[in-house]
Amino acid sequence: MLLDKRGYLKLTDFGLSRFKLAEKDVSVCGTPEYLAPEIIQKSGHSKEVDWWCLGCLIYEMVTGIPPFSASSRSELFSKIVEDDPKIPVYLSFKLKSLLEGLLKKSPKQRLGSESADDIKNHPWFDKMDMD
Repeated sequence: MLLDKRGYLKLTDFGLSRFKLAEKDVSVCGTPEYLAPEIIQKSGHSKEVDWWCLGCLIYEMVTGIPPFSASSRSELFSKIVEDDPKIPVYLSFKLKSLLEGLLKKSPKQRLGSESADDIKNHPWFDKMDMD
């Protein structure tokens, strides 16, 4: 996370920088706790993995822990692929809805898969000026 000269937060990841991604990529890289199921399964991935990571980041920022954790990498990957995230009951309805949308196992059903506007227009962001 970076701040620009006006103090706005910018999310960035230099772990896999490319000029142009293929339609579907198969390389595996990233923070293990934030890897999307399709990366772990090596089934090919695209921009939807970024929305999964945003869901993981928001989840960790509001709860203090990532949505999936385990004592071993294989157990962690199994949980990411097979389990639903445990969303705390104390989170607001809007935040639960956002996290559930961003952390969908199926990339095509994931919030943002059609357009970033789906995320920008989500009720959790209703008081935020996206401009």
